[in-house]
Amino acid sequence: MTAALSETGACAPMIGGEIDHLGIAVPDLAAATAFYRDVLGMAEVGHKLLEADGLAVTFMLAPTPGLSVELISPLPGSRPLSDLLGDHTTQAFLRAQPQGGLHHICFRTHDFVTAKRSLEAAGVVPLGNGKGAVGAAGKPIMFFAPSQPSGVLIELKEVAQPSAAAHDATSRA
Repeated sequence: MTAALSETGACAPMIGGEIDHLGIAVPDLAAATAFYRDVLGMAEVGHKLLEADGLAVTFMLAPTPGLSVELISPLPGSRPLSDLLGDHTTQAFLRAQPQGGLHHICFRTHDFVTAKRSLEAAGVVPLGNGKGAVGAAGKPIMFFAPSQPSGVLIELKEVAQPSAAAHDATSRA
């Protein structure tokens, strides 16, 4: 991906580089939730049944600030999200890796359209119908093919810009 140089000479990413969550495909959501909670010490902060998408999702939060994991499991007999993920659905992932594993990395962006254009300009291909959708957290999302550049599925998630008042307060702290 192309990046611009900042005034200090450091690379300034076109997306922002802030990770929202890691998406982990799991064959048994209850067992995975118990493992992440009881063994790894993460807190279960939410659960959603996305029946129209054929998925159950549990949101986990680590004691480390800002680190979250989305445990994703297909509902029995469900139809995959091919309009959004093409051939990279959770169901397809679990057929290839029945034990589960890292499905995607989600990056936050404050400017969805510009971030999408930046990825496309770098040769990263949007999946499914290329239009994105509203994700489990109620925010616009879009997935990009894992073929460029690292073999990992990338998700973009639009988040609100921090308010000027919040920015002023944190810059004075």
